Amino acid sequence: MEKYEKLEKVGEGTYGKVYKAKDKETGQLVALKKTRLEMDEEGVPPTALREVSLLQMLSHSLYVVRLLCVEHVDNKHGKPLLYLVFEYLDTDLKKFIDSHRKGPDPRPLPLSLIQSFLYQLCTGVAHCHSHGVLHRDLKPQNLLVDKEKGILKIADLGLGRAFTVPLKSYTHEIVTLWYRAPEVLLGSTHYSTAVDMWSVGCIFDIRLGDFTMRDLKPQNLLVDKEKGILKIADLGLGRAFTVPLKSYTHEIVTLWYRAPEVLLGSTHYSTAVDMWSVGCIFAEMARRQALFPGDSEFQQLLHIFRLLGTPTDKQWPGVSSLRDWHVYPQWEAQNLARAVPSLGPDGVDLLSKMLKYDPAERISAKAALDHPFFDGLDKSQF
Repeated sequence: MEKYEKLEKVGEGTYGKVYKAKDKETGQLVALKKTRLEMDEEGVPPTALREVSLLQMLSHSLYVVRLLCVEHVDNKHGKPLLYLVFEYLDTDLKKFIDSHRKGPDPRPLPLSLIQSFLYQLCTGVAHCHSHGVLHRDLKPQNLLVDKEKGILKIADLGLGRAFTVPLKSYTHEIVTLWYRAPEVLLGSTHYSTAVDMWSVGCIFDIRLGDFTMRDLKPQNLLVDKEKGILKIADLGLGRAFTVPLKSYTHEIVTLWYRAPEVLLGSTHYSTAVDMWSVGCIFAEMARRQALFPGDSEFQQLLHIFRLLGTPTDKQWPGVSSLRDWHVYPQWEAQNLARAVPSLGPDGVDLLSKMLKYDPAERISAKAALDHPFFDGLDKSQF
């Protein structure tokens, strides 16, 4: 990490610390995310591995923060540290909203800016979903903003999950990613037979000789169905090896943006959980305060039900079978427009579609981009 000069700490959490830094050679500003490793075992936290993997998969989107590189170094005590090096954006949406609410000149966010930020957010979320990725922790603190350029980008994919195989062909590179060892994902160019054994672990138990194939996956294993024989194929990425590799030895989701199906204990959820979060963020930009600021799962659901009404099986099939359903009061829905008067009819309509109780009825990110709320927006800039 000698090539970077740390300028200031800009964030801290269960994951570790984030620093604003400068590349000493180029002067480029970057964000250094130092991952805190567990004290009782060596290794890289799964959240960091997941974030690196998903960011590599989503690297072509302008609205997902760009991972520049990964640095694995030892501190002065000889303990391994992991730094994720990101492009630098000067603030996040939470701080940006607060600056309009608490600053010396409190004022609402202009509707045109809300439209722009929401359009960029939906574009980024649509990109994630089209690649089979759920973010699962969308909130203003995880949306980075370039104030001068008016750019918004999705960040912090540590809780993200690949949820399905999209209905399109993957490139060779993307398919290979599913079976790629963490040391390769983290940018190492020195590796051994262990990279193949990681792939084997993703498929089934098999051993190789003194050769590193580097691309084990089901597509490269040929099968004779009648004889029940399996053979390794496609050694195009294979390498002979001599030097073995040395082995190296937080989950808090903000309640305010959590979808009701998750709050009610559902373990089967889809892209709709992200769209609920997008709706909460949309409302917060208009209100300059959270729409559902609960301090427990129970209180969170009460906030939601008081505004949107307690859902019924007609609105949301199967809701009455979810956990602790019958303990909640039965409320009628309030007028959503009163909660976000600055959005106008089109904005309220889009918000209502994002906050549908039934996940199957909730608008998708892709469909949201075509909503009339964005008709006045100059989309050529995106």
